Amino acid sequence: MVLVVAASPINRIVISRTIERAGMRATTTSPETALDALGERRPAMVIVDEGGQEGLLTLLFGEIARLRAGDAGLPRVVLVVEPSQQRGKSYGGIVDAVVVKPLTPEGLQPIVQRLADNGKR
Repeated sequence: MVLVVAASPINRIVISRTIERAGMRATTTSPETALDALGERRPAMVIVDEGGQEGLLTLLFGEIARLRAGDAGLPRVVLVVEPSQQRGKSYGGIVDAVVVKPLTPEGLQPIVQRLADNGKR
């Protein structure tokens, strides 16, 4: 399962539909409820639309680091950023891949598929 975290409902829909086209199950949440969703759903991958939510993302990535320490590197993390943030923060090595907006299925789907395939090995 893939957890999609985005402040914009439209971005949540676009990302989740792309995930579903890749044959995976997606669930969506806002940044404000992401910590609860992460604990309840224990996803194999988290896709995060950065979207100016830096404080909440720091907490989320801290929890992901804790989960990874005990679960073979899962969940994988894909960060969606604005072009101006492409060379920005690293979030302590938690991010496995960065996708630059504008979001397209052709740009996101291969990255998600690659990370999912690497996670199965």
